[in-house]
Amino acid sequence: MKRELLHGTRRFSYTLTRKRVKRINARVTRDGEISVSAPSFVRADDIDAFILQNAARLLAASDKQKAAIDAAPAVENGASVPFLGKCYILRILRDAKRTVSLLPEKGEMILTLAPEDGEREAKRALSAYLEREAVSLLTRLFNEAYSAYFEALFSKPTLRFRRMRGSWGNCRRESAVITLNLRLLYAPQRAIEYVILHELTHMLHPDHSARFWGALSQLMPDYALHRAALKAVPIAFDRFL
Repeated sequence: MKRELLHGTRRFSYTLTRKRVKRINARVTRDGEISVSAPSFVRADDIDAFILQNAARLLAASDKQKAAIDAAPAVENGASVPFLGKCYILRILRDAKRTVSLLPEKGEMILTLAPEDGEREAKRALSAYLEREAVSLLTRLFNEAYSAYFEALFSKPTLRFRRMRGSWGNCRRESAVITLNLRLLYAPQRAIEYVILHELTHMLHPDHSARFWGALSQLMPDYALHRAALKAVPIAFDRFL
């Protein structure tokens, strides 16, 4: 349900969803929209009051996100798409069936769209392809690293995936859950392997102590090199993945 409010001279809206939650929660979505969840027993007027109390913060976050989306490269012919440490030139063709294929020898990524498709359909097709590739690759590398180094030490953690802006992965040792950023697909494979080994090592050492780095260096002696490579990887290309 959409609700409109006035903050100073600015009129804005938010989407309200009733959920089985204990309190009002507000967040800014990937599209820069304000999304609010609240318990069924909380009055709409009280939710409005809560949002207005936090309007300055929410609107600033919304504006920042929308500006980032506007500044991000468009999914268009000739765009540069990062993939496993390289950049591929996007070529858009027209046919009856939507497909995406990679041509490493030419340094191109071919996106085939239906004749009537616009940028929205192009973004969805490219994003879906990149997500499938990311899940497949990250799952394989995670399983290989676990089997090679950790299988005798602890049960395999649950692997999850998210689009994250501030980190490449995280480990929740108490619940045995490791989450990897889907945008790792942009990084070189050895850098991806570093992140996976990093998070798996946290199952043994939850902090970044000398013991942690010592254990990691035994698995990947040149980890610092691959860690540094991540700094050059675009972590927030919303238009692509």
